[in-house]
Amino acid sequence: MSRMWRGSTLVRHGLVFLGLAVVLLLLTSFVFDAYTNYNVTEVAILAISAAGLTVLTGINGQVSLGHGALMMIGAYTTSVLLTWHPDLPLILMLVASIATTGIAGAIVGIIHHPPSISRRLDPMPLS
Repeated sequence: MSRMWRGSTLVRHGLVFLGLAVVLLLLTSFVFDAYTNYNVTEVAILAISAAGLTVLTGINGQVSLGHGALMMIGAYTTSVLLTWHPDLPLILMLVASIATTGIAGAIVGIIHHPPSISRRLDPMPLS
């Protein structure tokens, strides 16, 4: 089993990315000021969004308008929590934003694609 993981390119690249992310997190937490930290966070959010769209559009060949809507729901939830509860820890705000976005995506998915829930049909043509 361990031989399979040692030869896997995906695991090696994932570990390298995880290591770089930890170094970047430590660097932004202890070295940079708040403004630079904000800019690094903004770039990271946009990079994650671009990577998701690249996988969906570039590799799968599908067009998605839902990425922007779900990003908007998460950003709006974060901004409302920052405005109404500024003393709330940031990690709690991010978890709440992710949960809100996931619930909204599930609701839209259930309403928009009810046949794909039953698993009798192939959900790919419905997308």
